[in-house]
Amino acid sequence: MTDDKGASEGPYGIKNSNHWWHVDGLGMDGKAEENRLNQWAYKMGAEWWASKLNAAHAAGRKAERERCADIARQHFSCEGIAQDIEKKIMGG
Repeated sequence: MTDDKGASEGPYGIKNSNHWWHVDGLGMDGKAEENRLNQWAYKMGAEWWASKLNAAHAAGRKAERERCADIARQHFSCEGIAQDIEKKIMGG
């Protein structure tokens, strides 16, 4: 199965503040801009880091969908309900 969302889409974005680029969405209680590990002088660096985080997020979502679909397959005898759930999970 291929994932519906690419690595460019996801919870992590970038923003510019005080001439520094930051990855937004790290959940650091509003202090992501102050964290030196999250400061980039160039936009390209922040975009690279955000794309890596979004790719990892997409891979985790895909694995969870496949795990849920596998559970539905294991309960195949549930009068068609499991098959319907599997189709919904897998996007069919």
